Amino acid sequence: MYDFDLHYWRLFAGEYNVLTTDPHEKVYTIKSVFIHPGYNYTTLENDIALVITTQPIA
Repeated sequence: MYDFDLHYWRLFAGEYNVLTTDPHEKVYTIKSVFIHPGYNYTTLENDIALVITTQPIA
């Protein structure tokens, strides 16, 4: 189990260059994160997670 302080996390949608602000990007706060139960930190096997935002992504 991983302990995340989601208060500091943000999801950026529509972002393709982190060095500039894209007029189409939107920022969402994170409600919860579900990491694949078979995730292996060393090999990165099953490196996938489900991220739930506090607002619908549109």
